[in-house]
Amino acid sequence: MGRLFDAVASLAGVAQENRFEGQAAMMLECAIGGRRTNEAYPLPDGDWGPLVEALLADLARGAPRDLMAASGFAVYTPQRIPPGDGGIALGQAVLAAGS
Repeated sequence: MGRLFDAVASLAGVAQENRFEGQAAMMLECAIGGRRTNEAYPLPDGDWGPLVEALLADLARGAPRDLMAASGFAVYTPQRIPPGDGGIALGQAVLAAGS
């Protein structure tokens, strides 16, 4: 299932690579802003084809990734520093160097 979340995040334009396991899924979760729904994409007998087709149809209509920006939020994503342990270690090094 992890690769499915990676694919969905990539198709939605949220993440094109993982720097650590689960990064794309975490970014996807952040992009939807905690919204919950009872709706689900089809996954008949574990076949991802209908799910991906429905996802692509939604994305073609502009759903839902651009909602944060459209609501006036500035959306920042990590570009050079990983958001996990690597970023924490860099921040600690920067703070230590400044003291």
